[in-house]
Amino acid sequence: PLADYELSQLSVVAVVWDTNNARALIADPGGRAFVLHAGSQVGKNRGRIMMISDSMVRVREPYVDFEGHPSTKDVEMRIRGNQEG
Repeated sequence: PLADYELSQLSVVAVVWDTNNARALIADPGGRAFVLHAGSQVGKNRGRIMMISDSMVRVREPYVDFEGHPSTKDVEMRIRGNQEG
């Protein structure tokens, strides 16, 4: 289901941080949440979760550059904190 959205539309809700088995709770725009781990596919561009840290998920997405060459980019998705002031 998360392959239907751009990474910018998804949010990291929580991270279960365990050095051997880190997991991330990722929510779609409708509020449905999914538990993912390193290696899970996420996003429209078939990105793969490369790393989960205590407050961030790094996703590697394939893309084609302006010259038509395939490449990859790393996208950091961070837990969004409360914006209360």
